[in-house]
Amino acid sequence: LAAASASGLALALLFSLITIILSLVEISHDGLKDVSFGPNPLYFHGGFVQDLLVIVGVFPVIFTSLVCHYNLLHVKEDLPRRFYHKMPEIVKVSGCSCVGLYCVVASFGYILFKDDVQGDVLLNFGCDALERLVGSKMCIVIAVAVRSMYALVLSMTFPLIHFALRQTESTILLPRPEERNKPVNRWGLTLLNLVVSFVVAMEVPNIWTPLQITGAVAAGIIGFIIPSLLHLNVPEQEKSTWGTVQAYLLLSLGVLVGVVTIYQLCTGNLS
Repeated sequence: LAAASASGLALALLFSLITIILSLVEISHDGLKDVSFGPNPLYFHGGFVQDLLVIVGVFPVIFTSLVCHYNLLHVKEDLPRRFYHKMPEIVKVSGCSCVGLYCVVASFGYILFKDDVQGDVLLNFGCDALERLVGSKMCIVIAVAVRSMYALVLSMTFPLIHFALRQTESTILLPRPEERNKPVNRWGLTLLNLVVSFVVAMEVPNIWTPLQITGAVAAGIIGFIIPSLLHLNVPEQEKSTWGTVQAYLLLSLGVLVGVVTIYQLCTGNLS
């Protein structure tokens, strides 16, 4: 687990470094003349309500990235008890590091690709966008390297996420503990999940759409709605004014994003 986590982090940092270096090359060539520092008319041009829906449509992806940290609970279970007191600090450091990394990649990625940047930034790392900066041969090397690193990161993190998924499926589909412990059932669920994941990955051209749907429905419920309802139902003596306000804000945000995303999906405006 430690080796896989360290390798995944190292690859993510390397990807960020590549993005930063390419962005600096772009700045040295053309400066920042085509970078929009305010609301971009390309995305914000339909009035207040439509512009607000564009902003809200990004939240499901953020929800998904935050809820992916739930595997910290499983990591804690595998740690010796003497390390339990360090978990709050670990959660804070990991959360802040991830947010910082997201901001770095998003900022320099936009500087690099400007208005052509896509929801799945990997689609931008091709020779069409990079050839003028690094040449025809190097752009192929970078495109292959970035996709290979992303695939390795997914391969290292998928088992952690899949473990909780399989555990939930086993609890729902196999109510008796002895059935859950049978290797045939465990490997059967693993194979089924892998097949479904591969089919979705091959059939869906842009990862942005499934991330929005997953974030709005599953991540919104798990990460925002349920925790808020649990907090609002604790005994009065354990509540605080600020905690109650936070709970209502998170509950409202989870419901709002879920309703807006489902509406956009039904009307064909999910982008």
